Amino acid sequence: ITGTPASPTQSTPASLTLTSTESPASFECNVDGAGYSSCASPLNLSGLGDGNHTVLARASDQYGNVDTTPASATWTVDTAAPAAPTLTRTAPTSTPTNTTTATLTAGSVESGATLQYTTNGGTTWTNAPGNTNPIQLTGLTNGTTYNYAVRAVDAAGNASASSNTVSWTVDTVAPATPTLT
Repeated sequence: ITGTPASPTQSTPASLTLTSTESPASFECNVDGAGYSSCASPLNLSGLGDGNHTVLARASDQYGNVDTTPASATWTVDTAAPAAPTLTRTAPTSTPTNTTTATLTAGSVESGATLQYTTNGGTTWTNAPGNTNPIQLTGLTNGTTYNYAVRAVDAAGNASASSNTVSWTVDTVAPATPTLT
């Protein structure tokens, strides 16, 4: 069996190629434990639901000899987006702040998901540095207001909805010395 989908995948159809070392040969397939029935190459499957899928394929020669060690292919379909994470700024917590660093913590992130962020309401998502949680931000600019949101992207590429937005302003410049008159 060749052409097995990546696992996990968002794709609900699959097309598998069946080959035999003997020719001519016929094939029988067992899809997800439904029992063996005649099939052809390519084996085109459609409407696969979320979850694990297994195909067993065995060949028979022109004399009726059946392969006793069927080939197998297994993969997982995942079309469900992860839940949207929650986002908090854990350090510093005040705004404005006089520090050029910040720590953002995303809660409720699906295990194995990649964490991405966007700034200032943008539509471009960037992977969190090192895919770490919490996200450590450095080099923030004085006089800038930051608006961050995050999302989780699972191994199949499904993206969650955006989290809440966390906003703060960086102010590292002390006020001017007052003059007395």
